[in-house]
Amino acid sequence: KVQCCVQGNYSYCVRKVEGTCFSGENDTTLMTYTEAVTTCESNGYRLCTKEELLTDNALGCCGAGCSMDDALVWTSTFSYTTLKAQNEGLKDQIDNVKAENMRLETQHQDLAGKIDQLQAQVIASQKDRSQRIKPPTSLPLHTITGQEAEALTKENSRLSYEVKAMTHENDDLK
Repeated sequence: KVQCCVQGNYSYCVRKVEGTCFSGENDTTLMTYTEAVTTCESNGYRLCTKEELLTDNALGCCGAGCSMDDALVWTSTFSYTTLKAQNEGLKDQIDNVKAENMRLETQHQDLAGKIDQLQAQVIASQKDRSQRIKPPTSLPLHTITGQEAEALTKENSRLSYEVKAMTHENDDLK
């Protein structure tokens, strides 16, 4: 069965809206906890607490009709067994999350080890390749003296001058 309390500073109990009982007129009609919460909330109310219903006149619900003065009704106060069951469920969830965390940490460590192995293989491969690539030694390298380099530079300048002179001469002949 369900009866609701008005939200706010001055609570009072309500069993019906516009003359219709929340639990219906039939004494055998029962609601689940979720249905009771939905019934109260959809009418702008909330479930009463156990403490509110233990006050004198149960905040106005006693004798208010709907044949509920001696009926069990839902409250928003959880029982010890309900809270203990929720607590155990939360502990199980924590244990499951911890186990998943451990599995992921192990997987991360395994992957980090594989990455280290791959990096070592890449470095070894690069070293191996660099040792296999050698400059050609069959061609002799020719070295020149400073005087020879100076003579070649002068010769290049003279030849560049001749090319320019010939280019001008050709332009004039055209």
